[in-house]
Amino acid sequence: MKDGVIFARVSSRTQELEGFSLDAQVKLLTEYCERKEIGIKRVFQISETASRNSERKKFTECLEYVKRHKISCLVIEKVDRLTRNYYDHNLIDEWLKLRATNEVHSVKDSQVLNTSSRSQDILMWDLKVTLAKNAAANLSEEVRKGQLEKLTQGWLPKEPPMGYKTVITEGKHLHEIDDEKAPLIVKAFEMYASPDGTIEAVAQRVAKLGLKSLRGKPVNKNAIDRMLDNKFYVGINVWNGTEAAGKQTPIIDEALWEAVQQKKHGLEPKAKYKKHAALLRGFVHCVSCNRMIVWQLQKGRYYGRCNSYGGCRPAKYAREEDTEAYLLDVIRHTTTKNPEIYAWLRDSLTDYIKEKRSITIADRSLLEKQIAVQQGKLEVLYEDRLEEIITLSDYQQRSKRIKLTIAELEEELSKLNKSSEYVSDKAVRIVSLCTQAEECYTSKKSTNELKREIIDFYFGSITWNGHSLHTELSELAQLVISLGESIANGNKKVEPKSDQSDVAANEPSYPAWQGHVESNHDLRFWRPLY
Repeated sequence: MKDGVIFARVSSRTQELEGFSLDAQVKLLTEYCERKEIGIKRVFQISETASRNSERKKFTECLEYVKRHKISCLVIEKVDRLTRNYYDHNLIDEWLKLRATNEVHSVKDSQVLNTSSRSQDILMWDLKVTLAKNAAANLSEEVRKGQLEKLTQGWLPKEPPMGYKTVITEGKHLHEIDDEKAPLIVKAFEMYASPDGTIEAVAQRVAKLGLKSLRGKPVNKNAIDRMLDNKFYVGINVWNGTEAAGKQTPIIDEALWEAVQQKKHGLEPKAKYKKHAALLRGFVHCVSCNRMIVWQLQKGRYYGRCNSYGGCRPAKYAREEDTEAYLLDVIRHTTTKNPEIYAWLRDSLTDYIKEKRSITIADRSLLEKQIAVQQGKLEVLYEDRLEEIITLSDYQQRSKRIKLTIAELEEELSKLNKSSEYVSDKAVRIVSLCTQAEECYTSKKSTNELKREIIDFYFGSITWNGHSLHTELSELAQLVISLGESIANGNKKVEPKSDQSDVAANEPSYPAWQGHVESNHDLRFWRPLY
């Protein structure tokens, strides 16, 4: 019997609060260990509610434990429960290389990974990690989109400043005036606008009157300084540099606001120039200072140059058409033409997406059941209030908590659906771009949006030193190319996939650990443009 450690991670804050996901996950992994005759030495659990430092500490503790006690098996539910970034991924690889008996068992992925695993199995593992990383990044992007949508609808996507409070109406978090603090906010603006008003004097005065920060502490001059610049008080919401008209009721009139701004800052700053929509904007960095290359439109053409004032300005501009032609040439020469590779990649990703969808359906069902339970509680509570079993105050407090729980569950359900859709779309894009990148890029119907997506897929970094370009391929592009090279060098065909979790031992198709491709001379490119 081999020794093993279970590593479990809940998928959401709501599931952790409800308690069913973590227990079900540990139960699944325990039953798997019993079937595979793996002796469980310890169970490590990570909650999504934990801070990043606590999560990192638990992950490090798990790795140190398996190394110190020479544990052979690390058992997880699926790849994204173990790691969603390349740093942790590399640590797992290093542990696998310590001993030939070290294995990672991914139960729902039906995969056992070790140093003797076939290169395509390792590639599939790497792709799953990459997809998990991209899905996490996409989820953050979707959250930002949701926040921006809330901003455009007139509401600030975070806690309001002093003088306002958050109320929940039909599951939405809205902001209303706090009748206790709002008069003190107005008084602070009026005191500062007076001829002898100072920020320090205002802070001392309103603190004595009882104005406290959102954390419950008496306000200081730093808080007052930020408050006097907060446009929220005049009905304007600001979020990540974006301004939008707010639906909250202003507590400071425009005349008082202008008087405060005139005294505090003088004239308003000039408006910024509008940026051009260059194809390569945001892709090319300066090799010296790592700043983004700025693309300027001159006589119908875009020219890129570092505008840093640190003395690293390159001598020459980079012409957009030359840079674009060079990137397309790299894509043309690095794309593998072996159809067997893409057929295998397409089939493997298809199977992975099917597994992912089945897991998503199960998680969705659990969340929908929890929402139904909470809605049932709300209906019972409403009936109890009608029959005067509970007081109005008790009904309002309890219904508020239930509505908040329903809103959190519905948010998790929305995130789950978006994550599943993203992974599916990403898999389709991977295969499509691998097989048709050059054709799509050079097509007459190609748009700048599609070209930017292809460049983003293929290149991890692009730098300019004033004379030549330096490019490095992205992780996804490297993974696909590495599989093609390993097959070409070994003069072997791609083997059918296997379920290693149900096989006692497997002979390796490729003895070398080829899942990761370090940046080398084949994947880095220098070329002068002039």
